[in-house]
Amino acid sequence: MTELMTKALETLRKLPDERQDELAAFLLTLVDDEPLTEADKAAIAEAEAELARGEHVPPETIRAFWAKHSL
Repeated sequence: MTELMTKALETLRKLPDERQDELAAFLLTLVDDEPLTEADKAAIAEAEAELARGEHVPPETIRAFWAKHSL
């Protein structure tokens, strides 16, 4: 395991259990080799369509989200 991963895990251990589970699920999704489901593909297609229509979350909203969650 890399030094950076070790540091990340040490940091995650300090979080409440519920938050640890949320982040663990997110990480597992990122590294999952399973093929996308039809629902996943539909969600991605809808997100791409929203972007094409100019519908997006403003950067300040994203920054506020990250700040709220101390990220």
